[in-house]
Amino acid sequence: MKRRGGPPKLTEETVASKVILCERCDAPVAMLVFAGKHSLARLEAYAYKVYLEHARQKLPTWIVCPQEGSGPGEDRLADVLMLWPVREMRRLTAAVFDGLLYELKTGHCR
Repeated sequence: MKRRGGPPKLTEETVASKVILCERCDAPVAMLVFAGKHSLARLEAYAYKVYLEHARQKLPTWIVCPQEGSGPGEDRLADVLMLWPVREMRRLTAAVFDGLLYELKTGHCR
């Protein structure tokens, strides 16, 4: 039987997350949510589950999926769903994503 109204429920699974802080003032600058194996429906379920938290904090928030493939970690791709301020799905390498986070951490108090 299909569930109606909203995304599929995640079972009593704990959603791992991390708040990224400014390197100068320790203010929160971003929130990361770590997804396990995923499908679009599961990503929507993660987004639904963390909505209240990221809406309250108004931080740039991403759901980060596991990297795919083999080879050096910084070169492997992962699906990354940005939830706020713009909803956008991208495939990024760890190096590119780390660069985005670095800009947020170091650019907050400039």
